[in-house]
Parts: sequence; structure tokens; C-alpha cells
Amino acid sequence: ATVTATSGSASCDAAMTVYPAHTAGSHRVVAIDASTGAPIAGALATAYVGGALQQVTRAVKDRGLLIVLSDWWEQEIETELRVVAASGQELWGMQIAAPEEIDPTLLGDGEVRLVDVESGHEIELALDRSTRERYTKSFEAWRGQLQDMMTHAKGRYLLVPTNQSPEKLVTQDWRRLGLIA
Repeated sequence: ATVTATSGSASCDAAMTVYPAHTAGSHRVVAIDASTGAPIAGALATAYVGGALQQVTRAVKDRGLLIVLSDWWEQEIETELRVVAASGQELWGMQIAAPEEIDPTLLGDGEVRLVDVESGHEIELALDRSTRERYTKSFEAWRGQLQDMMTHAKGRYLLVPTNQSPEKLVTQDWRRLGLIA
């Protein structure tokens, strides 16, 4: 999962970007001082999303807004979300998903090959209405759990399709949710 997190306050602006690493299941975390563009000393690490959240809460001491963009396909994230809540950061969790993840009918019926872009793992399966319905039910259940975890961490949750323009995200969706005026 690629994570981009930003946090800012009157006295501190920092951005952290987590890039996929070359090994499956880990990520390269880079925190950048937004005012200078320079990496924050000691803020380069390999971590899962949860580790990245812990890293940014340690690197950015001032309370502010923490925006995390991720696919959130990681288990055991609830503890890390509690760490963010305890740090006083305001969390906006944006779940990034391909349109086909949100609406598997876009894949059609028949044989498909699904590839995990982070691990390279491939799976072939036959899609039919029943398979899509089970997937959609599981995906919606995960979204609900994630949204509940964000809410318990005093955060906000938003599903962001990869084909959505950033302008629509900011000017319409964030406004509709009351994130901006």
C-alpha cells in the first residue's frame, strides 16, 4: 500500500510519503519538511502502513492534520490508528481503490487474471455473478470496518476511486463531508 501522509500546524509542516519497496509487503517511508523540501533526519525506514503511521506520529510532534492515502489492505491496523488518535493528530484516511475493486462488474464475466502490483502475486479466477456478489459483500464489509476504525480513532474516512480527479476530491467530496468549507 502506498501511503502519503501530511501533517501541518502553525509551527511545523511535514509530509511523509511511503513508496513501495522492492520486497513484498514492505514500504520505504520518507518524511519531508514541507517548508524546506528536505528529508527529516532519521525518518527513512521500511514499514507497513501501521509502521508508517507510527513513524509520522513520532516525527511530527505538533498536532495537526494527518492525511493518509492508502489502499489499507493490511491487517492489524486498528492499534496503529489508536496511536495516531493518542498523538492528537486529526486523521483523514483516504482509501484508494481501482474502479474494478469498487464495482467488479466492470471486469465482466469469464476468466480473469488479477495481479497484486506490490507483490507481483497473480491469481486466475472465473468471474460470475455469484463471485462478484461475494466479493462486493466482502469489500463493503472491509470498508465498513475501516470506516469504524477511523471513527474510533477520531478520524474521517473517504473512499477515493483511482479514476477520480483530485479537483473533484477536494472541491466536491471534501466539501460534502464537511472536511473543508
